[in-house]
Amino acid sequence: DSSGKVRKSQPTHYIIARMACSPNGGMLATSDAESGVIRVYHGDTLVLTHQKFAIDLVADATQVQLLADLPPLDTIARALTVHAKGVLAFAMSGVVCVTDVSRMDELPRPRKLL
Repeated sequence: DSSGKVRKSQPTHYIIARMACSPNGGMLATSDAESGVIRVYHGDTLVLTHQKFAIDLVADATQVQLLADLPPLDTIARALTVHAKGVLAFAMSGVVCVTDVSRMDELPRPRKLL
């Protein structure tokens, strides 16, 4: 929180290359240093909600400038930012991609056992 107190921690099974928090703290986005996957977590609970390969998001995005080639498949996101309304932006190999979290794969919610 703003006073420096740890409110929640979450171990990951991957190495985080970049991490960004939305201005209101509602979303946390990370990029995987090895696989190129971008993941989005719920800000308060750190529950993983969405994920997708960054290269798939670039390939799916509307191009505003003609690209000679897509970034190499093994490239990871080197810059990352996320907005409270679900807008996600990242850069890889000189290509900037702005997309929406809704374009990512939504993960099933864990169900509570009775």
